[in-house]
Amino acid sequence: MLPLIPALLCLASSGTTPDDSLEDLLRRARAEREQEQAAIGDTVEAVMLELEVLSDRNRDRDAVRKRKRLLDLGPEVAPLLLPYLEPGPDPGAGNIFRAGQAVRVLRELASPSITDALIAALGLGSTDSRLNALAVLENCPEPKRAAPPVRDLYHASTGRLRTAAMLTLARLGGPEAEELLSASLEDADGSVVDLALGALAEVESPTATAKVLELCRQERGSKHVLAIGLYFAAQPQHFADQEVLISVMELLARTDAPRGDIVRVLSQLNDLNLEIRSKVRKSMDPLVEHAHPEVRESTLILLARSGDKGARRDLVRPYNDKVLARRDDDSVYTERANVWYQIQEYQEAIKDYKQAIKLMRGQTKEEAPFLGLARCYARMKKYKDAKAQLDLAPVSIARLQELSKDPAFAEMIESKYRSAFQLPDEDE
Repeated sequence: MLPLIPALLCLASSGTTPDDSLEDLLRRARAEREQEQAAIGDTVEAVMLELEVLSDRNRDRDAVRKRKRLLDLGPEVAPLLLPYLEPGPDPGAGNIFRAGQAVRVLRELASPSITDALIAALGLGSTDSRLNALAVLENCPEPKRAAPPVRDLYHASTGRLRTAAMLTLARLGGPEAEELLSASLEDADGSVVDLALGALAEVESPTATAKVLELCRQERGSKHVLAIGLYFAAQPQHFADQEVLISVMELLARTDAPRGDIVRVLSQLNDLNLEIRSKVRKSMDPLVEHAHPEVRESTLILLARSGDKGARRDLVRPYNDKVLARRDDDSVYTERANVWYQIQEYQEAIKDYKQAIKLMRGQTKEEAPFLGLARCYARMKKYKDAKAQLDLAPVSIARLQELSKDPAFAEMIESKYRSAFQLPDEDE
């Protein structure tokens, strides 16, 4: 779309006569601009209606094309999309989907022309509309302007809106965010502390990390085991300092948190392939001897993955005993294979998964050993073999499509063997 002055210059260079006055040129320029705005408005309205009624089949793929149509209209489309952030009272799935697509286009445009309108929208409309405005503001090109009203919304709101405001503030960054988030770690309300830890996990701040570490070492840190563990799992660079890792392990060992939370933290740490030196190993002794077998096993997996041969032996021993006692039971081989897989000993896992499949002959086949084999091969970058196992697995197309999101297959999805997951064709 041409702004008024450039449009006027264009008119002045073509299609004018000596009798045209400046007022005539201005009138014609305004008329042409209004025509162009109306055309863009009609296009936006048509595309948004199409988005609302898209069928579930290939919906995401079709939505990509429609978002591109909107983006191709240029930054002038941004103000026209603002009303669509409001999905309406008691919205249906189509309205909610359409609003989400408006958010994605506006985030990509990152137009400063709508900053004021987005800030105003924080105090208007439904909760969904305000959440959508926050989502767009996260990518605002003027974070210093956006941060204060987002902070005010955080203090004035509750529930989902308050959570979203804190996350938006964290992503905007700057002193407003750091001050609020750091202060929130001292809040008497435990839910606020957990919320702040979740938000801080997305930003890198030495000041915040020092405060999280302080919380970790305090008695009240026991109430926030999961949030603290997930914070450090999201900021693994801090584990270069072994004292940080010791503090986390001591927190896990002394806490009365639900064992599920402890296991989840240990599982997150497993994926980091941490270096565990002798001082850290000693701090983990209470976890190795924990009353709950899930905690003990998760700890041994973490140690085995770091190269601790004693932990590997202790981890596998009970599964070896099961295999010796029940040699014709396919399930015990699958169980041991799962352990081999978790400590990245893929060749051993492959042997056990294959034995499990062999023992299932004449029985109803279980999906686990086939999928386990596929994961092993994918991790080893043997994608042809992984596809062969997925083809053999007794699973539905819906299950295959779900498996495409499994981290084990992340690289395979980008290869020519993507077809194993029965996904819709990629966009051209």
